[in-house]
Amino acid sequence: MIIIKTIANAKNPEECRVMLDEFAHTADAVLVIDGGSLQMCLDSFQSDFFDAAKRSPSVVCCRCSPTQKAAIVSMLRQYTKTQTCAIGDGGNDVSMILEADVGVGIEGKEGKQASLAADFSITQFSHLARLILWHGRNSYKRSASLAQFIMHRGLIISVIQAVFSALFLCCCCHLPGLAACWLCYVLYHGSCVLSCFGPRC
Repeated sequence: MIIIKTIANAKNPEECRVMLDEFAHTADAVLVIDGGSLQMCLDSFQSDFFDAAKRSPSVVCCRCSPTQKAAIVSMLRQYTKTQTCAIGDGGNDVSMILEADVGVGIEGKEGKQASLAADFSITQFSHLARLILWHGRNSYKRSASLAQFIMHRGLIISVIQAVFSALFLCCCCHLPGLAACWLCYVLYHGSCVLSCFGPRC
């Protein structure tokens, strides 16, 4: 059973504090708070508000200004020490999208301001699951494979150079076809490997 606690139309910080304490002492309750009450919480007892909000399965902030949206994202990252993702579809969401670690803009009836300011742009909210669970996972795997390849490549080249220097007593010698070898090396490691293992847009 889901319990919904609402903090709205608070006339002063004391009344807002009473409603926040009631929410904090309710287990597994979802919080719904409006912009005016949210501003009172942020101005008067910011740390207590975020401590209570962190224990809740979900917090809904409604009727917020663009400044409040950006402040919530910034403070959420500060108090929870986690990565944040902001999703918006209008010009009033631009500051929130820019403040988050990852911004997702949705092209809709309100224009393209959010999608132009975001890191990723989608046309429908239903595409978000595919963006995160499929494309995000693939990008993560490719980046990890590329990082491992670069470390192993550097280690192999360093060992080969050390063995070569030890065998020839660090003397200079002429190798025929050195330019062709370097050209093949650059082509292989610069294009083929990056196209196979590199992250894609």
